[in-house]
Amino acid sequence: MQSVAVICEYNPFHNGHICLFKEIRRSFPGHVIISVMSGNTVQRGEFAIQHKYVRAMNALLNGTDLVFELPFPFSVSSAEQFANAGVFIAHALKAEILAFGSESGDLERLKKATENLNSDNFLSEMEKQLKSISNEPFISIRERTYEKLFGEKLFNGGNDILALEYLKHIKKYNDISPYAIHRTEPFSATAARSAIYENNKDDIRCIIPENTVFGEIHKGLKGLSSLVLGYLRLTPSYDNGNGIRNAIKYAAEKSVDYEGFICSLPTKTYTLSRLRREIIAMIFAVTDADKNAVPQYTVLLGANETGLKYLSEKKKEIFLPVLTKKADAKSLSKQGTNQLKKAELVDSIYSIGLSREGVGYFRTPIIL
Repeated sequence: MQSVAVICEYNPFHNGHICLFKEIRRSFPGHVIISVMSGNTVQRGEFAIQHKYVRAMNALLNGTDLVFELPFPFSVSSAEQFANAGVFIAHALKAEILAFGSESGDLERLKKATENLNSDNFLSEMEKQLKSISNEPFISIRERTYEKLFGEKLFNGGNDILALEYLKHIKKYNDISPYAIHRTEPFSATAARSAIYENNKDDIRCIIPENTVFGEIHKGLKGLSSLVLGYLRLTPSYDNGNGIRNAIKYAAEKSVDYEGFICSLPTKTYTLSRLRREIIAMIFAVTDADKNAVPQYTVLLGANETGLKYLSEKKKEIFLPVLTKKADAKSLSKQGTNQLKKAELVDSIYSIGLSREGVGYFRTPIIL
């Protein structure tokens, strides 16, 4: 059996994801669709709006065959670190193709831009620029430097930015090929989250599939504001020149509520997503080394009959531990055990935002 992997978040699952699945089925009939999905933290630096098993259920109900977890801290890291971990898991699961949405839909231009971004000329110039500029977001410096060197604008759509990172990391492996899917549909996760939070039933009907399982809705960092501010205030100051973390700590000490805290963060220097990712990293003691590693395990969140057949056929080829319960973790390396411990702690805190006791990192995989 052959397979197509999708690195995703489904935060929440919406009709745009159905369009993605339809295009994959059209282009690769008979292939198994593997979703490598963020757990309960997501790349925009937040807790997921729905629990990972609820989101896995919705993906299975609407077209995927398998859902595996992209675990913490990789799910809440930079685009490069997120892509590195996701591509590694897809490769480990023996996917032949990595499909991804793209605002441009131009795979050849994306490949050329990836080459340019990783050229010695560009990397050298970026190093100079980053040393001389300290109060501008990295992404802005990168876009300006790229245009200066190559005479054209760099892709700036969220999907294309991730696509550049996917292409960079795919080059490490000879057995996985990229496939860009041109996104022309109007659906977005941002609009879907807004509709859910505002309980806008008309927008929900328009954006989200009818058969969606909602479960409890998590309010994110805002819903854990006292915990977040309290912890950041207790964090010792950083004396190694870590400007972003000291700025976050200072803002927490001067704020009495979450809204005021967010408004006082240095968003002219750092993007809000970057700041939120750093907040979560501070709370859970995540280092750059943690985020630059590769996952030592993944978790099977759900499967249908086709997905189970694929797992049975490929079980001797899959080289990454696939966990379904706590007992499976006994075989993990020391690094894997440490990764899992932090991920379990994150899920325990996540459950507070659902107004329930900690339910544990593992549940029985959803089987359709």
